[in-house]
Amino acid sequence: MIKRLTERDEYGNADIIGVDSAELQLNLEFDELNRVTDALNRLAGYEDTGLTPAQIHRLKAKYEALESDKNTIESSLINAEMNLEAQQQEIRLLNMEIAELRESTQLMETVLKDARTALELLHHMNLNPKEFCFVFEVRCAIDALLGGAEDDQNET
Repeated sequence: MIKRLTERDEYGNADIIGVDSAELQLNLEFDELNRVTDALNRLAGYEDTGLTPAQIHRLKAKYEALESDKNTIESSLINAEMNLEAQQQEIRLLNMEIAELRESTQLMETVLKDARTALELLHHMNLNPKEFCFVFEVRCAIDALLGGAEDDQNET
């Protein structure tokens, strides 16, 4: 702790310890007295902290480092929020694509089932062996796309 150079009077103004403030007032012009009073009040303010100038400088350096860290963290947070927003937008787009694919898949499945039914009808008609084999192969291909023969799916 440093030795104080000032003390406060009954009005809260700072006076120099060991100097008669009344005598000082008599020897200074009004503007000079105001400047000295302001300077003394500022010095007393520093002394009121109880810190030495070196301690104040260290605290100031720590404060500036913390401010810098805070700015870095805020910048990182802003970047993270922007990345999150971009990822959320990408997820929304992917979900829309998934919904479109599901809809397309359902439509294709309906078309394939209708085609299988049509082929089933053809199968029961009088076809020559070559036509019969072609219809049978196409039905098998449709069954494979649908995940098995329709008769197999009804059993499960």
